[in-house]
Amino acid sequence: MIRITKKVEKGDSTIKLDGRLTADVLDELKDKCASVRGTLYLDLGQTTWIDKESVAALKALIAEGAVLSAASPFVGQLLKA
Repeated sequence: MIRITKKVEKGDSTIKLDGRLTADVLDELKDKCASVRGTLYLDLGQTTWIDKESVAALKALIAEGAVLSAASPFVGQLLKA
């Protein structure tokens, strides 16, 4: 289970993911990210698990310019691999 929240401040947005990120919620994540104007920050500090499909989706968001603002060492290693 995951909670996805979006916070907008000074034109930039932070998407915070709390819990386990799995492929079944990627559409919701992509919709929230698509509505962002300005810089997109991804806060994965409370993300405890990411499946293979979600790792690929996050890597794509980062490649498109999203900024990783927080991540556990586990999540950071998944995104570097």
